Amino acid sequence: MRYPHHIKIYKKRWHLVVTFLTIVLPIVFIFVFSKIGGISAGGVFVDIGASFVRVIFAYIISVALAIVFSLLLGSAKAEAFFLPLFDVLQSFPSFALLPIFSIWFGVGNITAILFLVMTMVWPILFSTLSSLHMVREDLKEASFVFGAQGGIKKLLHFTVPGGFLNKASMDGNIPILTFGIIALLLILFSMNKLIWLPLLKQSHDYSHE
Repeated sequence: MRYPHHIKIYKKRWHLVVTFLTIVLPIVFIFVFSKIGGISAGGVFVDIGASFVRVIFAYIISVALAIVFSLLLGSAKAEAFFLPLFDVLQSFPSFALLPIFSIWFGVGNITAILFLVMTMVWPILFSTLSSLHMVREDLKEASFVFGAQGGIKKLLHFTVPGGFLNKASMDGNIPILTFGIIALLLILFSMNKLIWLPLLKQSHDYSHE
């Protein structure tokens, strides 16, 4: 049986091994370091799950904002005006906004999500703008001919075809803090290995067709 290219990459033995390890190793680390730190492994799973939900919400909001801003900056005049402004804003440290968010919204989910959005949105925005500039002119003309005019139609048919670490640090719980850093690195590695690298390879294949 022949698989499409973007599916065949998941059939390679090394990819299956890496996938298995990135799923099993974090679970092992959770149990080991929870025993060392003297806390409940179930509580750690709950905290990780809550952090994961916050990251997902922040990521969805960041992607939506990045796409909307990218479409609004479609004209050269708008981009010339707003791009330097966004460039200055993205260099502003997100941690400086954390006390302001805490005063306005208190210490809770909203503050955490807003902080994550301010951290995520800029690289997504600039990557999206860079990708839109790389779109071939013949594809843009084809989208115009087939009726994909305006931001919404282009969006639908063309453009788109760790909270417990702070507590552990304050409590001086070094084993749990170490576990949190390792778990975070494993999550980042897993997302890059299982999602973004295959998508990047697939995008390169399409660009050469």
